Order: sequence, then structure tokens, then C-alpha cells
Amino acid sequence: MKTNLSVKHDLALLFRLLLPALRPSLWPILGSLGFTGLVIGADLLQPYCFKQLLDAATVSFQYQLVLISLIALLLLGAVRSILSYWDIFVRSRVGEQLSASYRKRLFEHLLHLPLKTLAHLKSGVVESRIMHDCGVIGRVYVATQLLPLIANLVQALILLVLILWLHWHIGLASLLVFPLGWLLAHRMTQRSHRQVIQLKMVAEEGHEHLREVASCLKEVRAVGMEAEEIRRWDDWLLRYGRCVCRTTTEHQFLRQALRRLIEWMVLCIVYGWGAWQLLHHQISIGSLLALALYVQHFYATFSAILAARAETGEVAAALQAIDELLQLPREWPDQGKRNLGPLQGNLSSEQVHFAYSSGSPTLHAISFTSSPGTTTGIVGPTGSGKSTLIYLCLRFYQPTKGKIMLDGHDIAEIAPHVLRQQIGIVSQDIQLWQRSIRENLLYGLPETVPWDRVLEVCKQTKVHDFVQRLPDGYEMLVGARGMTLSGGEKQRLALAKALLRDSLILLLDEATSALDALTEAALTTMLRELCSQKNRIVVAHRLATVQDAERIIVLDRGRIVEEGAPEDLRQHTGLNAALYRAQQLPDSVRRPWLEPGG
Repeated sequence: MKTNLSVKHDLALLFRLLLPALRPSLWPILGSLGFTGLVIGADLLQPYCFKQLLDAATVSFQYQLVLISLIALLLLGAVRSILSYWDIFVRSRVGEQLSASYRKRLFEHLLHLPLKTLAHLKSGVVESRIMHDCGVIGRVYVATQLLPLIANLVQALILLVLILWLHWHIGLASLLVFPLGWLLAHRMTQRSHRQVIQLKMVAEEGHEHLREVASCLKEVRAVGMEAEEIRRWDDWLLRYGRCVCRTTTEHQFLRQALRRLIEWMVLCIVYGWGAWQLLHHQISIGSLLALALYVQHFYATFSAILAARAETGEVAAALQAIDELLQLPREWPDQGKRNLGPLQGNLSSEQVHFAYSSGSPTLHAISFTSSPGTTTGIVGPTGSGKSTLIYLCLRFYQPTKGKIMLDGHDIAEIAPHVLRQQIGIVSQDIQLWQRSIRENLLYGLPETVPWDRVLEVCKQTKVHDFVQRLPDGYEMLVGARGMTLSGGEKQRLALAKALLRDSLILLLDEATSALDALTEAALTTMLRELCSQKNRIVVAHRLATVQDAERIIVLDRGRIVEEGAPEDLRQHTGLNAALYRAQQLPDSVRRPWLEPGG
């Protein structure tokens, strides 16, 4: 159960996190409050006009005043409608601007979070924070609850004065229901808040399930688990439906049924006592009607204040969740050395250790040197740390001990975007945008790169061979994560993108694993010719991929167990020789199709 202390905590959280975010929208907020004030003024004048109308018709018999009051009521209704439109428009704009501001901050922060941090965040939860929670804060709470709440508090005070001014005896009697309404609303708000939190958690589970199934659809079909996934989805729908029903019931009861009950009790008091006063000629019909309307309006305003209070817990939870994401340490792309002078592309590591978590280390005392104009192969069993070493070179992760050097500069001191400009990478996990092939090729390239240069590289990497067979050519959409392309086509596209960056260092992490042997050999020859001056680091499972390397580093369980030229390592009885025999490579060092004239 939510205590008064936690309610105060929610309010303190709102003031601490929300007010600074609203400061840039100060003038629109003041404009909104101005429109809201005019609407309230029109609402407060309406009962008074009704009083004048009825009193003129039943007490003073001034028929001209009846006509004037009727015209005033009609004009007041028209003016109020126009003011309400602009009031809602300005409030909606303020709320949406706040939601957009939070979404922009979260999206920018997400792009700069370290990969180690992202690995512990559920994608469904992050999407829910950006799309749902930001919308709840701005569009729902600020636009429909917080800004009207400020005006409603002022309106409630004015209504209280008017009620007591018209007839203080009946007014005080009608206010006796106020404590009962507050107590009932407080109890229901606590129950409603718990239901909202539970509904949010169940909804996030559904988002995560949808994302998992969509990304693993091939796996689901390959093992025939469609029926099982449908069953899991049906179970979630049942749980979600129950939560929605409970939450909706609590909300609707709080906002409608409870409000109607309180209004009914209040009106019974007002009209009952008012009828008694009418019998004794102590109040006019117009005053009684105005009093009833003011009292009804007061409790409607009171209900709106309670509804805003009921939303406070959910909004405070959303704000806290967003703030927790924003407080996660981020990577600053511009922080570090930016002017490194002329670079050649020498890459080395000195006693590098790394662990993904507090558990056992992934890499132990890794030291190597890789120079421009050479190819360094990194091989080893699955899970030996090959890809991790590549990620460390890109500063996707930070070594727990030791350092990696670029031309004598510790990469930990280099601004990340400057470092990554010097490195081109083709990863085994190829990421393509759901855009055209042309847009994927140009992504991340300077606008000065001519299209003729792009076509030239595409022809060299055999991308042009399959693109020209497509109906839309380079304008064809590749689908989500490149689903319309084969694995080999995606790898060729990734190679082309890496070459277009024209970096000093080229990292190839299983870059040709999806290619057939002939295509791989042709691309390997092409890379040696086009990148003869670059520092090439090749990670591979197939030793055939790195047999032309000047030097091979063999990793096993995060340690360098062998290092040297391919010919020398093949003659030893170490891990490289064992892998060589297991893969049944030919005895010759170079493959026949790479020999001159072959």
C-alpha cells in the first residue's frame, strides 16, 4: 500500500525532474494558463447568468433582462467553445514538445551508451521508456492533468467563495461530503496505482515477446514452434486482458462512478435544503439553481484534482525510470584527443586483460603488433575471444587492464569518433538498415564521395553483380536487417561499405564466412591489391581465409597460445596445426587459384 511518505516522494520527484524540463516551454505554458483562465471565467459566469435569467422571470418580471441574459448565455457558450479549442491546442503542443524533448534526450543517450551497458538492457523496456513513458509524461499528464490542475486549484478557491457568498448555510452543508469523497478517492487511488504498475510490467513483457519472435522468426519456423509461440502469446493476451479490465474498472470507477455518487449526495443536500428555503421564501429559484451549479462545478473540479493526483504515481514511476536511463554513464564521442597528427595505422596491444562482467576474464595478457601493409590473422576455437579483441580495438569496450595503442597513442585517450574514423570494420553480425541498397552504401560516408566511386567499389566487391539483377537495382529495399539479401550478398555489401570509408586499418571479423570458396578467394586477392598499404586484421574460423597473412595469432580461452607465420605454425604440433589438420587444408601454403596465372 502506498504511504503518505511515498506520495510526498512522488510529488518531490515530479518537482525535481519535471519542472526543469518544462522551463523552456514557460511562455507557451503561461499562454495555456491564460486560455484556461478565460475558459474558467466563462464557466463561472454561466451559473450567474442563469440566476439573472430565472430571477428576472420569476421575481422581478423584467422580460428585457430575460432576453439579455439569454443572449449573454448563448454568446458565452460560443466564446467558451473558441477559447476551449485554443486552450486544448496550446496544452497539447506543450505536452507533445515535452514528450519530444524527453524522446530526443533518451534516443541521443541510448546511441552513446557503452555496449557493456546496453547488453544488460532489455530492448523492449528501452522502447517502452522512449515511446510509452515519454508520451505518458508529456501528452497525457502535462497536457491533460498538470496544466489544468494549476487552473483547477485556483478555480476551486473561487467556487468556494461564490458558494459561501450565495448561501453560506447550504454551502457549508454541501462541503460536508468533501472529506468522505477525499477518503474514498485516496483508497481507490492506491489500488489503481498498483494496477497501473502491474499493467505496465505485463505490457513490457508483451513488447519483449513480440520483438523476440520477430527477430527469431526463421528459427521458430525451422523447429516447428509456431503452435508453442501462439500458445505463449495467448497466455500473455489473457494476462494482459485481465490487467486491462482491472485497471480500467478502477480508473473508470474513480473518475466516473465515484464522482457521480459524490455529486448525487451533494445535490441531494443542496436541493433538499434549498427546497426548504424556497418554501420559506428565503432564497430565489435563480439563486438556488446557481448555487447547485456552482456546487456541482466545485465537485467536478475536485474530481479533476483527484484524477490528477491518481496519475501522479504512474508519472513519477515513468519519470524515475527515464531518469535512471539518463543517469547511466555514457560515452562522449568528442571527449579525448582529436588532433593526432599524421597517422600510419600501426596498432598494438600491451598486456590487455578484459572481462565482460565480474566473472572470469575473457582475455588474458594479450600483446600483439600489427603494421600497415600487412595482414594479421587471428584464429582460434569458438569463444576464444577473437571478436572481443576486435571490439576492444574499436573502443566498444574498455580493457580492464593494459592498453591498446594507435601509432603510439593510447586509444583510451583518443576521442571515439576520431579513432573510429581510422578503422573500417566488417563484422560477422552484419547490420543493414531497412532502406535501399544505395542508402545503406552511403550511410556514414561524407557527402563528397561521388557515386562513380561507389559504383567502382561495388564492382570490385562483386556487389554490382547481384544488384544489377534486382528489379529496382540500387533502389531496392533490403528489408529489416537485410532479410531480402542472402548472407553472401550482405557480406559483399558490408565489404564495399568498409572500403568506401578508406580507413587506415581494416578489421575483418568473419567477413567472408558466408561466401563460397571461389568468391572468397577473388575478394581476398582484391583486398590485398586495393588495401596493400592498409593494416589488415582478419578474424576467421577457416584457416584458408588467413593462409596469405604475414602473421597469425592463435587464441585459446582468451590467451595467445601461438604466434608466427602460417608456414611455421603449420609445422608445429600446436593448436593451429590441429585446426589445420581438422579442416583438411591442402599442403601448399597458397591456394592454387591465387597463384599467378592460376
